[in-house]
Amino acid sequence: MRVALITGAEMAKPDPESHLLIHELGILGISSELISWRASLDWSLFDLVVIRTPWDYFLHLEEFLSWVENVEQVTKVLNSSRILRWNSHKKYLKELSSFGVPTVPTLWVNKNQQCDDLIDSTEWPIVVVKPAVSIGAIGALKGQSKDNHVKQHLEEEVRKGDVMIQPFLESVADFGELSLIYFNGAYSHSILKKPQQGDYRVQDAYGGTNALYEPEIEAQKIGDQVLSYLPDFSLYARVDLVKYQNQWLLMELEAIEPELFLPIAPQASIRLAAAIKFHLDK
Repeated sequence: MRVALITGAEMAKPDPESHLLIHELGILGISSELISWRASLDWSLFDLVVIRTPWDYFLHLEEFLSWVENVEQVTKVLNSSRILRWNSHKKYLKELSSFGVPTVPTLWVNKNQQCDDLIDSTEWPIVVVKPAVSIGAIGALKGQSKDNHVKQHLEEEVRKGDVMIQPFLESVADFGELSLIYFNGAYSHSILKKPQQGDYRVQDAYGGTNALYEPEIEAQKIGDQVLSYLPDFSLYARVDLVKYQNQWLLMELEAIEPELFLPIAPQASIRLAAAIKFHLDK
């Protein structure tokens, strides 16, 4: 059995997680390799294509999604193009909210929409402005809602695409973000991501730290609820929650190329390898 682990065009080398997964798949008798989604290959030679770290996909969104759909014509891809397309634009948060999932309050701004007084209308003293299609806080800006720099950033981003405006939640800086990771729809482990002091971004690139965390029952209930609304079966998913007024809220659902924190969580790479084998054995 042969599996392709898909990465980005300029990063076809082991990331902090892939070598662990490749090792565990090997123990199960499964050959796997990290390959760029832009590689010219006969994808039918693989029994399964797993989307893992194509962190450049949002720069070429339609091209990437078309590539996935084409590969699906010759072999199985996980997560499926149906999930990837649905998850590629943050408007899925609006849909999940309509289903009753508690989400971070959001003002949605369409591409090229007039932005006059939009931020002021929210009455949020501090806001975060970010693109609706992006990863890893790229294009995000936090600032005072009345700051002209923030309004200028909104105007620049809305010329490029749809934008989200959200209130800045102090709990992100004080407590962090909680990530719940699922394999084949089953809960695997949780990570608490904390930003560097003075920052709000929890990603490693901005000095954030990660640690194992035992989630409260209420947090896991929301994670399970979110998973139940995915439009297709998911091999992997990460549910990011934040606390607001003692309530857990959905910040983001990552079902395209999430960091899964395999090096931190004991047995997690084993569980993911077993989840992949499940699909190969079907």
